[in-house]
This record gives sequence, structure tokens and C-alpha cells, in this order.
Amino acid sequence: MDRATPSWYLAAPPDPLEAYAEMPDDSPLSHIELLAQANRAAVLEPVLRWLLHDMRNPVQALCMLTELAAEPNERATQVNLTEALSEFCRRISGDLGLIARLLRPLPEAPSPAPISIADSVRFVAELVGKHHGAPRLDPSPVLAAALPAARGTQEHLDLALLSLVVNSIEGQGKRSGWIRLTATSDTSTLRLQVQDDAPRLSPAVMAELLADSTTSAPNPSPSGLRLIAARSLVRRWGGELRAEETAEGNRFDLIVQVWPRPPG
Repeated sequence: MDRATPSWYLAAPPDPLEAYAEMPDDSPLSHIELLAQANRAAVLEPVLRWLLHDMRNPVQALCMLTELAAEPNERATQVNLTEALSEFCRRISGDLGLIARLLRPLPEAPSPAPISIADSVRFVAELVGKHHGAPRLDPSPVLAAALPAARGTQEHLDLALLSLVVNSIEGQGKRSGWIRLTATSDTSTLRLQVQDDAPRLSPAVMAELLADSTTSAPNPSPSGLRLIAARSLVRRWGGELRAEETAEGNRFDLIVQVWPRPPG
């Protein structure tokens, strides 16, 4: 193990979704709100690891450069300290900005508002870009499209989309695959599709996603719970989540309502 890498960074914490799945069905805590929080914790854990790993090198380099700046020598003259310090500070600031948005609390009683699909897609793509070795994620079709505003809350859309993408990444395992995001809209609905070439979802997971509650199927899987939690978020604003197999892997359709335009 690298001596610079603390043991807590490598240790695998308990999976909140597995803990939720082991709860008895008659438990008073077996509720969709608790599932949403368990799913958020399970999604945040790997993503925060990506960001911490991405920050480690610039932080170490920043410490080294400050030492060089404090004691000028021949080595320091070979480095443009101002440009190097500016670049590493920019990278750290960018990662801290992503962490700040990632940790924003979910609204307890959200009021629907016009939100941007492209904004959440750009945010999730930046997060995945911090995961070195992750499947290739292509958000360009969504970012290039002229999409109307959706009805919902940005924090819920961020988490729902991130849940689907993390689910695809974990489904890929160690293989090198791809994730593609596309979007279409009409006058009333907007459909955001997350497609991948991961192994197809098992019939049990598909059944869990189609179930009316988390207790409809015995021993729900973490993948099934993650998809149910994402579906519960979009349903709060009148949306829906659907999944189906494709010739290449899986496709998840996140369907939301279009924010109505004022008459005139």
C-alpha cells in the first residue's frame, strides 16, 4: 500500500443499501424516505472517493511548491511557481465546488420550479470525469440539444441522474465500457435516457423496479433499491423512471414534465 494513502481511504465502509435491505418488512423505518437517504449515502461514498483521489496529487504538489517558494533554490528557478500554484489551486477549487454541490441537502418539502436538464448532466459528467478508469460517459447529445426547462428540483434531478450513472458504473465492474446520455422532448414531457453496455439487469432487479413498494419483493438487491430510490425522486414532480434491456446492455428512461410556458 502507498504510504501516502491512509488506510481509511482504502477501507470499504458498510453499504447503506445493504443495511436497508436487511431491515424487517414490518420495521417502522422501512419507508421510502429512509431508502432515499440510504441511497444518497451509498451514491455519495464512491463519488467522494473519486474527488478525494483527484485532489490528492494537486494538494501534495501544492505543498511542495509552497516549500520551494519559501526557500528559493536552483530547482525553484526551473519551475514557474506562479503558474503552477494557480493551476493546482484551480483544480482544488473545482473539486471543492463539486463537493459543495454534491453535499447540498435535499429539500424536505420541495416546491417544483423550472430546472435545467443540461445543468445536471454537465454536473454528473464532471463527477464521472474524476473517476479515473470509469466507463466512458458521453453527455454531448444532451448538452448540444435545445431542451425546455423541466418541472422539479435541481437537487433531486442531480441525485436521480447520479444514481442511474453510478448504477451503470458498478454494473460494468472492472471492464471498460461506455455510458451514453441522450434526451428528447415534446410539448409536455422530457425524456432523458441513460444507456450503457453493462451486463443486463437480472429479472429480479427488473421486478423490483416495477414493484409498487420496496417490500413487494423479498431481499431486494442494492441495485434494485438504488433504481427504486431514483424513481421515487422523479415521481415527486410527476415524473417516472423506466428500464429495459437493449441489444447492447441496459437503458433507463428518466421522464419528467416540461415546465409550462406562460401563455402569450
